[in-house]
Amino acid sequence: IADRRYVKPTVNHITKRTAVAHWVTDDFVDTYDLQLWSKTKLLKRFNNLAALKKALTKKHLQSGKQYKVRVRADYTTEETTRWSKFTKFTTK
Repeated sequence: IADRRYVKPTVNHITKRTAVAHWVTDDFVDTYDLQLWSKTKLLKRFNNLAALKKALTKKHLQSGKQYKVRVRADYTTEETTRWSKFTKFTTK
């Protein structure tokens, strides 16, 4: 599991300063970690998410900017997958 890359997330409901990241579940996943990036800078890391989506809000997003997100899964066996590939999106 630890050497497996997790499925990349999707991003929708994109507005000027909000977006929603979604990802799929897998058997025996305990929690998820999500990273929000702007170009080459990590803006925020959301840890121990139990849900299959995360709303990204104006606290972290600006209008007309490009961002990217990636996710990984933390399993009940205490193993963690590799980070998914990035999903890019641009706010309106």
